[in-house]
Amino acid sequence: MTTFAAVDAQGKVRFVGDVPRGAGCGCFCPICQSPLVSKQGTVNSWHFAHEASQERPECVVGSINLLRRLAIECLAGMQDGLPLPPGATTLDAHASWKRFSESVEFRWPVTHVLPADWNPQAPQGHEIATFFLDDGTKNHRIGLFVQIEQTATALQADACDGAVVFRCPPPAEGQLRTQQDAMQYLAASGDLVWYALPDFAGALSRARATVDAQKQEFLAEQDAQARARASSLKDARNRMLAMSRLSAPEPVKPAPDIEPQSLPAWASWKKRNTSFFGFGIGTGECWVVMSSADFDGCYIIPIPMAFDGWDESLPASIGTPMPERECFTSALSVNELIAWFMPRAKLGIRIDGDANVVEQFAITICGAPN
Repeated sequence: MTTFAAVDAQGKVRFVGDVPRGAGCGCFCPICQSPLVSKQGTVNSWHFAHEASQERPECVVGSINLLRRLAIECLAGMQDGLPLPPGATTLDAHASWKRFSESVEFRWPVTHVLPADWNPQAPQGHEIATFFLDDGTKNHRIGLFVQIEQTATALQADACDGAVVFRCPPPAEGQLRTQQDAMQYLAASGDLVWYALPDFAGALSRARATVDAQKQEFLAEQDAQARARASSLKDARNRMLAMSRLSAPEPVKPAPDIEPQSLPAWASWKKRNTSFFGFGIGTGECWVVMSSADFDGCYIIPIPMAFDGWDESLPASIGTPMPERECFTSALSVNELIAWFMPRAKLGIRIDGDANVVEQFAITICGAPN
């Protein structure tokens, strides 16, 4: 962006179209104080240029700073005071997937305010004046700020109870030639908005308390539901253990022609310090469920051996076939799988840490593998 505004020898803001053309314009750069030349040609946009091309990179912001200074002068010169912008906001809180919100709309006791303690030299991001809003309990100190920026930046408003900012984007190249152009631009493009609302009459505190109460109520409900699910799974496990004790068949001696077997291959897939859960579903169909030592989930294995169609016997919601091991893998927990298999185990249930015991349970139901 080119320099469209400068200062004269008295420090007054001067725009390129308000001064004589050429080096006799009597203007200086507000950043480096070098003499300027007023360029008012017919090809390029009108602008100020440094004599002998002495312009520094930081000199570019000088015009924006002067436009901000003019905005402050315009605000300070409003005889009826500044119109107080409407105040409304929504307070949010999030818990898990749920969002809670409470809208707040303020009713101010006045429509216009007269700021005091003007400080036109305050740098960007600092208050240039203050005013007060009284709610009958507290006289809230409100800071006034001016920003001439494309993207709003943070303000130094921590010392205030609230903050109002006059925001205006920078002008386009060549848009401002005279001070009259600049004043019209500020009036058309600038806007007074709340940067930080005060807790007027405790409205923000009440809204925050409401949102927090909604969030805590939701979290309590979620906790109660989680406890209920855990209790239900625990009850299901206990019932399964009880059924296992009642329905476990009498130990059967191996047939004379069956030699004692070593541990089945799937025994080594189990996570340490966990049990095998055997379920007799029907004739020729028995399954063992175990926590996996290889991944965060479970194996579901047809025992004593895979039967025809084993890989189509369980729904996809329970597990995924793993043909190379002739088993299913499942992302569900052991308790969730117990809750699914238990009502289907018509021929018995067996829980043990010994794979051979569970395999013998399956042999009793399904017969020995060939």
